[in-house]
Amino acid sequence: MLGTYANDGSRSSTRSAVMAKNGMISTSHPLASLAGLDMLRSGGSAVDAVIAAATVLGVVEPMSTGIGGDLFALVYDADAGGIYGLNASGRSATRATCQEFAKRGLEHIPGSGWLCVTVPGSVDGLWQLSKRFGRLEWAELFAPAIELANGGFVVAPIVGEMWQEAERRLSQDEGMAKHYLLDGRAPRAGEVMSLPALGKSLEILAREGRDAFYHGWIAEEIAKASLTHDGFLELNDLAHHTSDWVDPISFDYRGHRVYELPPNGQGLTALISLNILAKHNLNALGHNSADALHLLAESLKVAFSDRDRYITDPEDVNIPLSDLLSTTYGEKRNQEISLTEALRYPLRQTDMGRPFVPSDTVYLCAIDKWGNMASLITSIAASFGAGVVAGDTGIIMQNRGASFSLDEGHWNCLKPRKRTMHTIIPAILAELTDDAMPQPVAAFGVMGGDMQPQGHVQFVSNVLDHGMSIQKALDAPRLRLMYDGKIALEHGICDRVAVDLATRGQRLAKPQGVFFGSGQAVEIDLASGVLIGGADHRRDGCALGY
Repeated sequence: MLGTYANDGSRSSTRSAVMAKNGMISTSHPLASLAGLDMLRSGGSAVDAVIAAATVLGVVEPMSTGIGGDLFALVYDADAGGIYGLNASGRSATRATCQEFAKRGLEHIPGSGWLCVTVPGSVDGLWQLSKRFGRLEWAELFAPAIELANGGFVVAPIVGEMWQEAERRLSQDEGMAKHYLLDGRAPRAGEVMSLPALGKSLEILAREGRDAFYHGWIAEEIAKASLTHDGFLELNDLAHHTSDWVDPISFDYRGHRVYELPPNGQGLTALISLNILAKHNLNALGHNSADALHLLAESLKVAFSDRDRYITDPEDVNIPLSDLLSTTYGEKRNQEISLTEALRYPLRQTDMGRPFVPSDTVYLCAIDKWGNMASLITSIAASFGAGVVAGDTGIIMQNRGASFSLDEGHWNCLKPRKRTMHTIIPAILAELTDDAMPQPVAAFGVMGGDMQPQGHVQFVSNVLDHGMSIQKALDAPRLRLMYDGKIALEHGICDRVAVDLATRGQRLAKPQGVFFGSGQAVEIDLASGVLIGGADHRRDGCALGY
């Protein structure tokens, strides 16, 4: 096991880990975890479980995800002994150019409305995963979500809070108000909400498959709504969408290999930070000590400067991945860090960029009885995406296009049919062995925009540097590097550490209102075959196994 599970529900963790021997899933909502567990118990694979759970999350947590968004996944196939990556993020519209925005007098792409909508990749991503790694019928995977959308579901506590926070924004768009408000207001925790228009769309997808989204009635509704509201997205853009199977990138840390997806996702950011931290004995420094948190903050500043400089669509720009992941590069960047003095941030090389859109996201993971592992993340970007619904479909469209720069000298500048720098990232952790192929032991992820690579780094360090169980590693208080270079310290990190950090030049932000991310993890104990699930206390979710 990665860490000790004795007294895992003690004061060092807010809940116990879940243990089972046949199947395990962890998501940010109990109904999604239950749907995934049902698939596992019905003979489904880990991929079947996360597909069913993801579609449920698009219903019960609609501010965070849905079929109008994007998806990324890492899958470990136990029979083949390989880890496979799927990039199911969409591209910009053919008519979307920097010049078109200039004509409209815009210096930045707005975060709401149809101008920031890119092609949704999630449905094709789910389809590709099902066809390659699924064991159950496609329609069966949609049944739980359809039942909840049509029959209604009880709004969970944290979901209810997020819905309430978005009430004013939802009321500003006729379609959003019609489909996602209850008698003109946001539903509250404990109330029953149904989404019949979305249920109809899910029924069509269950019956007709992915082509119904990119060629059929749903595609026509999306294109018509875009045209009506002066957006760029057209039928041709939807029809030409493709997902890509990609090779994961990785970095070896403390006898393990951390797998991430390559750009356009920001998984590289986490690996660059780990490359720097690998040069230091974090265990000796102590968990969440001033020294350890200072090094973490400095490594993240360097990693985010590289993110904002390099990460974009690799089909548009040649990204020097081998150089950025080399130990030589880590040593070079580590020399820029002082243990006693904080770096200024943003660093010079990021000045061309601008902050990327915040991300409301869901991450979920599963292991099945055959040892297959699925690590999946999906999002509509900001809370309730672009704040628009595609006609009568009930589908909320993502605002991922707001992440593009309109500076034509920036690597991530907007171009037609281009993928933008993406915040959502899944991960897998494998143990290095004498065999050629490292042995996967855990799937994990942390939700929350630019908090995601920061959460990945802290989870990995908690487990491998400090011997925590995956549940304790998720629950531990976190540091967050903010857009302006300040750092926020979550409740549970002692005041004297904050004072010490300030003496080194770290600028501290008030933690009130800061989201420190929320994560899920599943693990397999290689010795016993026991499956373990952890779920972050910062969301409504849970792990379930059998």
